Amino acid sequence: MFSKRCCIKCFDEIEIQSFIKELDKISDCDYCGSKQIYCGSLEDVGNFIREGIERAYEAVYIGTGSMYDSETKSYTNEGDNIASILKWDLCIFSDNLNSEQTDCLCDDLISNSGPSLRAIQKGADNWIVNQNLVVKDALYGYETTAQHNYWEEFKESCKHFNRFFDLGGRRSSRAKILSSLDDIFTSMKITLPKGTQVYRGRRFEIPNGKTLSDIDLLKEISPPPPNSARNSRMSPAGISYTYLASNIDTCLAEIHVQSNDNALIGEFVTKKVLKILDLSSTSTYTVNSCFSPAYDHSQNWIGDFVNHFKNEISAPISEDEQALEYVATQLLAEYIRKNRYDGIRFRSSLNASGLNYVLFCSVNRDITHVMEEQHYGVHHQIIPFTKWLNLTSVQYINCPISYNIIEQISHDDRAAKYHNWEEGQQAKVIEQFWINGKTEFWD
Repeated sequence: MFSKRCCIKCFDEIEIQSFIKELDKISDCDYCGSKQIYCGSLEDVGNFIREGIERAYEAVYIGTGSMYDSETKSYTNEGDNIASILKWDLCIFSDNLNSEQTDCLCDDLISNSGPSLRAIQKGADNWIVNQNLVVKDALYGYETTAQHNYWEEFKESCKHFNRFFDLGGRRSSRAKILSSLDDIFTSMKITLPKGTQVYRGRRFEIPNGKTLSDIDLLKEISPPPPNSARNSRMSPAGISYTYLASNIDTCLAEIHVQSNDNALIGEFVTKKVLKILDLSSTSTYTVNSCFSPAYDHSQNWIGDFVNHFKNEISAPISEDEQALEYVATQLLAEYIRKNRYDGIRFRSSLNASGLNYVLFCSVNRDITHVMEEQHYGVHHQIIPFTKWLNLTSVQYINCPISYNIIEQISHDDRAAKYHNWEEGQQAKVIEQFWINGKTEFWD
């Protein structure tokens, strides 16, 4: 019996075209009418298409395959038939075919592929015949991804099982769990250009009888010394990082300035290019065609997971919940720092249009006057903020709505004289170690 053939010009799907070319058969097409062209039998091409559909779709059964219908705002057990999926969802057919030819080819591909009648009678699940298909995992989406499971496992472990040591063995190592997200983090890596403007704020009242000229503004706008560092989203109490914002609005919102409060706002510019993990932007990921052997169905939801992850990181948390809910993000920040990122950028939970930064740099002890012997190790493990940031101006403001600027004082890097700390750093380190009889050095 003569078997009809379809050709590469019948399809717009590149993977199907490539498959037909690999068959390496030249003949006339029985559908679009092309002459002496790469063609394939209905059985071969139909089975190839069936394999692709099976990667991405499943039949609706009780308790599985349900999906949410946004139009009716309800869950439905009604899927689409295979012809509709091929023609309208996946759009595999070429415009070289008219409507009648498309319908004919589609029906012939379905009827000439798949399990034989005998196999079906023996119990084979010819689910395409059901004509009631939905996208796999559409009901649960990103919750089906391995990355979601890793993140949930990490949070559960560090909040409710062990916090300071990995007590569950190598398989439950927090670092190992987070390393499963490394590819995701790599896709979110950006560089913050040298000269980027960022802002740091602090509620501040000028003491009675004092003026701005009496205040050490550089000290007041610096990151806090470790013993004054409070519990924050990316750092626990006692660890001082530098928190900044992309604009003054966000800065004031983050320090909870009220209408009757006064505040200092410092404008900084970055001195160098910084490697940042960006948790602020909306992610889009390209997914291979379901007809490709490299198709990974979970990639359909990976963008949703990343966006959910980013939203969770920056979501507002009540003061009563912060002690527990910040644990996961604090450990995440340390993991990111361990992987040699300079900081993290994330959306402000208090100002939708603003961005926050946490940079893994800390106080300059010559500015905050922290004694060397009190916090020696800390200051030599965390880079002083003055290595990465230059303070360009300080504003003393009130009434955050109108930004009534009372006074602004400019600070040049040299005028602030904190470059002296950088110049003398190595000499001081060597001197201190020799005094204590030590011969090793911190990185």
